[in-house]
Amino acid sequence: MPTREIFNANTQQVEPAELTVDHNNDIVATFQDGSFLKFPAGLDRQQFEDQINLVQVHNQGQEVITPEYEAAKEAERAASLALIGDTSDVPQENAG
Repeated sequence: MPTREIFNANTQQVEPAELTVDHNNDIVATFQDGSFLKFPAGLDRQQFEDQINLVQVHNQGQEVITPEYEAAKEAERAASLALIGDTSDVPQENAG
């Protein structure tokens, strides 16, 4: 299976991605972590190169949202709400 070095927004690294073509003829680049990118069918070589470069331009430095990050943000919100005495938006297991 062909591979291509592409920026993975999840890991914030350029890494190999396996390239396939899906049933819509889009190019799918799948990274080792399971994340993937799709490039539309009908691109010429230069457009494909441009799209690959834009992935890094638009995603480098972005904060990666992980389940751990989301849980930390929920806990932070619950703590702030509890601090002001508002439990209307706190999940029942966190409500004081």
